[in-house]
Amino acid sequence: MVWLTYAVLTPKRSITLPPGVAGARLEIVDGAHLRTIVSEHPRAPSATIPSALDFGQTVAALFRHGAIVPMRFPTCLDSKQAVRDWLDDESDMYRDLLQRIDGCVEMGLRFRLPEAPRAQPRPQAGGPGHAYLAARGAPNSVARSHGERIAAVLRNLYRDWRFDGLVEGFVSLSFLVRQTTLDDFVDRCRQAARETAFPLYMSGPWPPYSFATDERSSAPEPHRALRLMRRPSTAVSISANVAAPEKKDSAR
Repeated sequence: MVWLTYAVLTPKRSITLPPGVAGARLEIVDGAHLRTIVSEHPRAPSATIPSALDFGQTVAALFRHGAIVPMRFPTCLDSKQAVRDWLDDESDMYRDLLQRIDGCVEMGLRFRLPEAPRAQPRPQAGGPGHAYLAARGAPNSVARSHGERIAAVLRNLYRDWRFDGLVEGFVSLSFLVRQTTLDDFVDRCRQAARETAFPLYMSGPWPPYSFATDERSSAPEPHRALRLMRRPSTAVSISANVAAPEKKDSAR
């Protein structure tokens, strides 16, 4: 048997437990300082889209009760004691993360890069290998530059942001937005859409998946990570000026 972990949260509030993946019964496991939500399974759930959607709906329901650190799907441990040990070993990191994301949601922005005028190729120093690597890195460099421009337009309306790279031809950005400034954030996105030469595609609000990790962590890695399901929720249309991605039943 394995224990699938959904989220880490503080132990000081009551919470209604929704169904888990494939209807599994959720349980609370308390550590010395924090608690986590788990479900028991004969083996690690397969990283299929239906299972990931179930997981995302469960995490979204837990998120309605307040700040959580959502786990990647499927992150499993071998016993309840292993869950407690992991929770206690990482409690300092998770308490820092909970404090950082408290009162915040994640918003996603995507846009296509504007067409750049074609320049005449110039000789590259370092031979064909250097030229190949430079050519591969150029789109990400341009994408990051445009992402920084968008982040500057939205400054003071988010707590943190991430450049997620080029995803299926779109520049992908994630913003950790205070719930108290969410309406202002959306309004500023509308303004940015009017002032730029390319439409913005907005999604959210999500649980803060992109901001729920710490490079110092030794937390257990999932048996298999389904990165496409990083933000399980429903994409929403914000305005006529900020275009919305195709709606899905639950998640990216």
